[in-house]
Amino acid sequence: MDSSKHHHNISPENSANFVSKLLFWWTIPFFKYGYKNDLKMKDVYNVMSSDRSEYLANELEKNWTSVKAYSLSNKVKPSLLIAIRNTFWKSFMVVGIIIMLRNVLYAYFMPIVLSQFIEIFNESPRDIIKGSYLGATVIIMNFLNCLIAHQGTLYTRRIGMRVRIACCSLMYRKVLKLNTNSLNTTGAGMLVNLLSNDVNRLDFAASVIHFIWIMPIQAAIGTYVMYSFVGPVAFVAIGAMILQAVPVQGYLSRIQGQLRRKIASKTDHRMKVTNEVLSQIQMIKMYVWEKQFQKVVTCLRKSEINLIKKPHISKQYQHQCKYSQKEFLST
Repeated sequence: MDSSKHHHNISPENSANFVSKLLFWWTIPFFKYGYKNDLKMKDVYNVMSSDRSEYLANELEKNWTSVKAYSLSNKVKPSLLIAIRNTFWKSFMVVGIIIMLRNVLYAYFMPIVLSQFIEIFNESPRDIIKGSYLGATVIIMNFLNCLIAHQGTLYTRRIGMRVRIACCSLMYRKVLKLNTNSLNTTGAGMLVNLLSNDVNRLDFAASVIHFIWIMPIQAAIGTYVMYSFVGPVAFVAIGAMILQAVPVQGYLSRIQGQLRRKIASKTDHRMKVTNEVLSQIQMIKMYVWEKQFQKVVTCLRKSEINLIKKPHISKQYQHQCKYSQKEFLST
């Protein structure tokens, strides 16, 4: 954005109280204004200070420098993952607790409370007081689940966005420091992939990385709950789920990783050819070679698109396995 046209419109989230943030009331004036007027750039709120690229990049760069110094003294390879962990560990911890509350406590205790509430209608005489308490518990748990789900989604997306912005800013700073020889050896396609495609995985990773430690807790509580209801048959269902999840999902994930590496190589090659064509465009036009080079670039792009289709097919198989697993376990 042109700095001369930058508008100072402070976000009301900065001054919103706890209840307003919890229920997203601070967004209502913006939606009301947008309903009655056409939104312009001056109406969009400024980025919060904690989400600004300069602040995030400075924090990550500080930890990255510490990691490099430690790695140099211990003669080990520096890890960007450690720098990210040291920078955003507090935010990740908060998001992890929110995800655990929803996927462990609510997911397994809600069916127990609901089954006890339904069981009251089969009793004679009915315990009205117990039913009232259980009914109120069901309502409160659903309300809390709604709040936790929306707040969890917001904070998960925000932490993923922050990690992505910090990494992009750090790469941008590194590119500005490279000399001409380094820039010539580094493919433009690789940089484009890193900044436009690969960093988007960080948004997705922020929402799923916590299931590495949440899933064992889920499995333990889920097995206990199923065993208390259906007996030893629960172990059969859990065993079938593990057999389906580990080999099949692991194999498909490995295939997707291999295909992504091939796609990155194809994209890098296509970008190199495209840059060479653009740099010599005057000579190409002088000798009327446009159609020949157009065929070359088109052929490379078609080959790349054909390879891009394969990970999506593999991902659809993963989704199919996930949904068929639910149907299998329910039977």
